[in-house]
Amino acid sequence: MALWGIHELPTVVLDVLHVIIALTIINAYNLIDGVDGLASTLGISIFSMFGLIFLTMGLNYYFLICVSLICVLLAFMRYNFSHEKKIFMGDTGGSLVIGFCIAILTLKFLTLDTTLFHKFTFAPPQNKLLIVAAILAVPLFDMMRVIGVRLLKKQSPFTADRNHIHHILSDLGLEHYKIAILLGLLNYTLAIILIFFASIFNSFQMMFILPIIFVLLLGGIFHKLKLLSLKKINN
Repeated sequence: MALWGIHELPTVVLDVLHVIIALTIINAYNLIDGVDGLASTLGISIFSMFGLIFLTMGLNYYFLICVSLICVLLAFMRYNFSHEKKIFMGDTGGSLVIGFCIAILTLKFLTLDTTLFHKFTFAPPQNKLLIVAAILAVPLFDMMRVIGVRLLKKQSPFTADRNHIHHILSDLGLEHYKIAILLGLLNYTLAIILIFFASIFNSFQMMFILPIIFVLLLGGIFHKLKLLSLKKINN
């Protein structure tokens, strides 16, 4: 059974979808880079989950790529959190490059032979995209939430504001390292929850479950936190 009942797509359509997926991931990761250590923490969580998948499948080359990128981010975090010798990630040589690496690993995962998934309980190829959404839960949610809020306010989706989830937590008084750890753990938690559901439900059912989880668990929580942060700022 194929994803949403679609068994095969023309090559041109697949190429366009791959480009859209890659650009979405790169921009989502770039947008989440707003406080010290957050992009690194989320990158480590994402690469560790992809690394575990590739290791289980026996794809040692891609597993080593994930391990190498984790080590790079760990080394960077030492200076990113430092007060004396601080280094910022930046865009061109930092978050965009890491986002590109995540996009490449994602496309590799999406194009894997389904026979390699026999050790996993989720049903490929039905839920491949949903597994990707689980692994990238926090960056993708933050991007969709911010764009949605801006459009509801009749603003350009590219308008700069403080509606990102890390800005909300920062306005509530949380330190940067606490925000990074909290959202990193949230990314792991959401991935576990969504992958668990993907092992029970098919892709059609997950089309309804995924938005419900994002709206209730994340949309509701961060909407309330945003109201609290605005109240704190006004006081």
